[in-house]
Amino acid sequence: MKPPFQSLTTGRRKPSGFAACSKFDEAKVRTVAKGQAAVIADLIVVKARMKSEVHGPLTPEQRATLQQMRESWKSYHEKENERKN
Repeated sequence: MKPPFQSLTTGRRKPSGFAACSKFDEAKVRTVAKGQAAVIADLIVVKARMKSEVHGPLTPEQRATLQQMRESWKSYHEKENERKN
């Protein structure tokens, strides 16, 4: 997943250079945005593939345990975010 993340980071830096231009070039911005969208799509595919590879061989009991762990993690982080705000 490292190459797509690096590509996304590089793409995010490009729009900041647009602000320095005196003339807005919509085509250029759209080109950069489309490139970022393609990278994000690749990351979503990689994540889904990884989930499938991890979850596929699990037994129903292991899946239930994993779901409980996710809910516990989510609850913990929601409480932490509330505490910070």
